[in-house]
Amino acid sequence: AQNFGDNTASGNNGARYAPAGVSNGTRGLIAGGQSVPGATQYTDITYVTIAQTGDSVDFGDLNTGGSDGAACSNSTRGIFAGGSPSPGHNVIDFVTINTLGNAADFGDLNGSNNRKSHGGGASATRGIFGGFGPTAVNDIDYITIPTLGNAQDFGNLTTTLKHGAACSSVTRCIWSGGYRGGSKSDTIDYIQIQTLGNAVDFGNLTDDPHYHAACSNGHGGL
Repeated sequence: AQNFGDNTASGNNGARYAPAGVSNGTRGLIAGGQSVPGATQYTDITYVTIAQTGDSVDFGDLNTGGSDGAACSNSTRGIFAGGSPSPGHNVIDFVTINTLGNAADFGDLNGSNNRKSHGGGASATRGIFGGFGPTAVNDIDYITIPTLGNAQDFGNLTTTLKHGAACSSVTRCIWSGGYRGGSKSDTIDYIQIQTLGNAVDFGNLTDDPHYHAACSNGHGGL
C-alpha cells in the first residue's frame, strides 16, 4: 500500500475508530466513528475521489452519529445502519453519493433490535445487514435501496456474529470471521441477495480474525 491522504473530518484531527464506508466506484465515503483515544461519537461524513490521491473533503453529517455501524451502497445511494454509542441504535440513514449534503432518514432496522458491530452488503436494489446487537443475535435484515422504509426480516446467520467483516457481489453477501457464540471464528457465511432465507456455510478463512475488513469486485470474489 502507498499513502493516499488523510481524513480531514473535524474533531481529533480526523482520526476515527470504527467508522463506516461506502462507495459507488467513483467516490469513497467515510462516515462516523469515535475518537481515538476516547469515546466521543462523531457524525462527520467525508469523501475522496478514488481515482485520485489526496485528503478527504467534507460531505455532510449523519443524522445519528457513532461507530461500529454497518454500511452498504449501490451506484446512487449510500446507506448507514445502526451503530454505537451503546447499546447501539436502529436508525438507517442514506445519502446520494454524487451530491453533497447531510444524510436523511431512510427508516429503521427490523423490529426493536438495536445494532452495532454488524456488517452489510448490497446489490443494485437490496441492502443487507447481519450480525450483532446489544445482545448476541444472528438476524439478517434487508431493505430495498431505491425506496424508503423500515428493514424487513431476511433470515438468520448460521450463528451469532460480532465484529465480523461483510462484503458482497451483485448476487451474494458474505460474513467472515468475528466472534461467533462468544469465541473467535474462521467461519464464512453467505446468502443469495435476491432471495430470502437463512445463511449457509461458504467455507473457512485461514485464520480467525475480528475487527477486520472485506471488499469485493462485481464477480463474487472475496
